Amino acid sequence: MRGTVSLGSSGVLRFACVSGCSAPCCHGHAIALSPYEVLRLGELLRLSSEELEERYLAAHYEESGVPLLMLERSPCRFLVEGRCTVYPARPLACRLYPAGVSWKGGLEFRLSQDGRCPGMGRGEERTLQEYILQQDAWVYIKMWERWVEFVERAEESELSANPLKQVFLKILLYNYDVRMRDEPASPEERFLHRIELAEMLVAGHHQPL
Repeated sequence: MRGTVSLGSSGVLRFACVSGCSAPCCHGHAIALSPYEVLRLGELLRLSSEELEERYLAAHYEESGVPLLMLERSPCRFLVEGRCTVYPARPLACRLYPAGVSWKGGLEFRLSQDGRCPGMGRGEERTLQEYILQQDAWVYIKMWERWVEFVERAEESELSANPLKQVFLKILLYNYDVRMRDEPASPEERFLHRIELAEMLVAGHHQPL
């Protein structure tokens, strides 16, 4: 059985990853990474932003002009001999599986019902809250919320009519090799700082590059 069902914060799930399987978590469609996820991957792999994109990611621009970096998962390029080589910095979609999160005026969690996954129904029963904590996912969720907020605002702007601004925006959001003036040190603070600058750029109040 495929599809998803709604999963509240007090909902329960049973899941234990099975190494070497070919389930959709690592063999599904491409996922869009937030700049925070890209930063964390780059730090773990010790790659420059350019190297990370060239080796593993694909650039894509939405119709709104918002730049995205996509991670192909057919299979995932970080999957080697059935194991995730970036597990400490795995993206939110991987971190939460078999749960998923979306934004519809607020956080909404859903649970996969894909019978192809051998890990479903295995392991101890946990609440969603417990699972999120065990996966160290809360900070990723908070950063993702901020990213979605920015994307929604950018989609309402005139960004699509300004290709040059789109290029500047991609550099600002995804190129962490270039340090901004007074940029914080932690990945979370760096991401949030870049998002603030990106909002100013999209609004036409400031050009930080």
